[in-house]
Amino acid sequence: MGNNFRIVLEEWKRFKFPEIIPRYIEPKISKDIVAIIGPRRVGKTYLLLHLAKKILKEFPKDNVAYLNFDDERIEKDFEKFFQSYYEIFNPKKEKKIVLFLDEIQLVKNWAGWLRTLHNQGKYHIFVAGSSSKLLSKEIATSLRGRYVSYLLLPFSFKEFLEIKDKELKEILPEDRGKIMKYLREYIEFGGFPEVILEENEFEKRKKLKTLYETIFFRDIVERFKIRNYEIAKNVLEILLSNYSSKITISKLNRFLNSAGIKIAKKTLWRYIQYFEDAFSIFLLPSYTFSKRKQILLPRKIYSIDTGLSLFLSGKKDEGRLMENIVFLEILRRREKELFDVFYYLKDDFEVDFVLKQGMKVKKLIQVCYDIKDFSTRERETKGLIKASKELKCKDLLCITWDFEGEEEVKGRKIKFLPLWKWLLNLT
Repeated sequence: MGNNFRIVLEEWKRFKFPEIIPRYIEPKISKDIVAIIGPRRVGKTYLLLHLAKKILKEFPKDNVAYLNFDDERIEKDFEKFFQSYYEIFNPKKEKKIVLFLDEIQLVKNWAGWLRTLHNQGKYHIFVAGSSSKLLSKEIATSLRGRYVSYLLLPFSFKEFLEIKDKELKEILPEDRGKIMKYLREYIEFGGFPEVILEENEFEKRKKLKTLYETIFFRDIVERFKIRNYEIAKNVLEILLSNYSSKITISKLNRFLNSAGIKIAKKTLWRYIQYFEDAFSIFLLPSYTFSKRKQILLPRKIYSIDTGLSLFLSGKKDEGRLMENIVFLEILRRREKELFDVFYYLKDDFEVDFVLKQGMKVKKLIQVCYDIKDFSTRERETKGLIKASKELKCKDLLCITWDFEGEEEVKGRKIKFLPLWKWLLNLT
């Protein structure tokens, strides 16, 4: 088994890099450990390879090593890896060794190993994994001051267009029809690379099915040793089908019991934490001035991918789909702009997204499919204006399907922008 490390590392020496599409994050070499986290099959491995290719322009080949611990041929053992590495490679001592370690969370005591390597001062370390534990407070504490992390999600609409149509570099007015067609495809089938690259709709759905089952069985059932996986699967499918909706454990528990799915609240909460850890869902808290009150308020649930949710539910709700797409894009932008995101709920109104930087609310975003409907428009703008006054924020945006403009309401300006323009940063 130990010799398999030699085989894998010899393959790396001969490795020919494929064509790799740059992503919305591009981590740089650092004195800190750099972690890239995100769900399975979003391109973490390709991003590591993209970084390795760039770094090989500055470092000797023997000083750069890539290893995927998800490779079934190798043991999840750091000692044997290093033993084989130093037998095969002859790194130059005047340069540090750059390690790219994929699916690191599969190695026992990986955080301890990373801390030891980092303390030796002779390595630059990039890691990738599909567990949010790589983001957790415990890890940030145990690697205190030595660790930066980046969240990699399925492809953004901008990245999707780069794959689909390389001619759309500069958007011209006559391209709008083509962009809207692509946007509908992006919403319906999502942003997982292998689904985007498949042209046939039937095959796209087959890939979504395989993807869902792989995430569920490999990243949830196997990782957390779930025995009653049928109930866990039912819960996950209900959650993914109710994207962009508010949930509480009590209500969800009552709904499951009424549907004949008997599950204790404690078990239900544990399952939800597993789903979050595997990046299949996200729970968005409500903005409130009281942390204690925040725990009691409902959370909004968002899916990792609208393609997966539509495949499971079969129900199209344009407004909720748009909101989920906007949420994922906000998470991508948060990687560069470093803000916190919440929703806002107060009495008779709600605001979809509150972006907060430090102590200040920097932006309020409402998502509305059909703003031309008078009652809908009144409800959405009323929510923005009320929240604007309460949270002392003047940057108000309403993302629509196809309406664009600006309106002054009660002394506050609201900007209306179509979804495609906002996703492409054409503001």
